[in-house]
Amino acid sequence: MRAFLWSGSTDKRRAKVSWARVCSPKNEGGLGLRRAVYCNREAMMRLVWDILMDRPSLWVKWSKVEILKGYSFWRLKLKQSLSLTWKTFLNLRAQVSNKLVYSVGRSSSWSLWYDPWFQNCLLFSKLGGRVIYDSGLPRDATLSVVISDSAWNWPAHVRQLREISSACADIPIG
Repeated sequence: MRAFLWSGSTDKRRAKVSWARVCSPKNEGGLGLRRAVYCNREAMMRLVWDILMDRPSLWVKWSKVEILKGYSFWRLKLKQSLSLTWKTFLNLRAQVSNKLVYSVGRSSSWSLWYDPWFQNCLLFSKLGGRVIYDSGLPRDATLSVVISDSAWNWPAHVRQLREISSACADIPIG
């Protein structure tokens, strides 16, 4: 099919129609095909979603044990030893983060420090490791740790967390 679209027959090699034109919508004269780059990115983002939602699949379990090794997907560093697929996953983090909507409640299992639930930013990146230490909360704390009786309950003795607490006042707890 590709050879025909490009040359009008299967034995010539000259392009009669550009691939961008073929992928344009039908109402603009194209065939309405989706670009493979976009399909691949969406498929990769779906795999990231499967990891974040802890979908019960062998691949997700393997990824969490062998690649993430107990770390949050958001915390994993881009290393040379990772496969091209995993490097692509990690490079998609900003795009995935922009599409997420977090529901916050007493049973929230999102990482307090390493998931971008607060203003689309990791608290670890925003505040640093010292705040985690000063707060007395564990590094693997979930969001439910700072919620009690359907209200935010941040450690008051850490100045940076008081600022976060006031900013969280607008976030509804479900």
